[in-house]
Amino acid sequence: FCTGIDLDFERVTTESYRAPDYIVRLVETLLVVEVKQFDPSPTELHSLRKSPEEWDESDAFSQGLPGERVRAKIDSAMPQLKRIADVSTPTLLVLYDNVQLWPEICDAYAIAVAMNGLETALISSEVAPEGGATILARWHGKSRRTTSNANTTLSAIGVLSEKQGVLALSLYHNYFARNPIRPELLIFKNVRHFCLERNPELSFSEWISWPYNPIQAME
Repeated sequence: FCTGIDLDFERVTTESYRAPDYIVRLVETLLVVEVKQFDPSPTELHSLRKSPEEWDESDAFSQGLPGERVRAKIDSAMPQLKRIADVSTPTLLVLYDNVQLWPEICDAYAIAVAMNGLETALISSEVAPEGGATILARWHGKSRRTTSNANTTLSAIGVLSEKQGVLALSLYHNYFARNPIRPELLIFKNVRHFCLERNPELSFSEWISWPYNPIQAME
């Protein structure tokens, strides 16, 4: 991916300890990058070997809590990122879905609730104008991995995807990052930036396209 968009990078090699995978140079800024991929579990392999006609309900939905597998990757990556990132170096965790079965393994919602906490709602028995129950309040609840005092070393999570042979990277920026990644250093046709519209510790916040969204910039 870096070669395709002409980014200068080098592989981190060490035999004495676990380290991040790459150092990427963004003009005069260094970016520490760790890459993790989701591989199929035995249950998922069983589903993947079936034809769609053989699927039942257990094959159609991902098991577990939303963002659960993303949280595990964050927990695994942080010690490696912290090992060589100094006080001023931004870091990036890149995720790749090698299961290709359920998009919600690492879609935008999974990234949001993994970083900021599970979506929680206060629901009234009154019927909403649009139908269904009335939601009185929404907020991020438990199982958050990025807060104002936790994992501030993590600047963003990137999701690498491939469609028709073209690689694309979606960057979800950490609201509490000590060293944010400057989006203007990564403006490419196949790179998209997303941030939160408000503090996720105070209220539920949706992803919004960063003002430097390269797709918008090229229109």
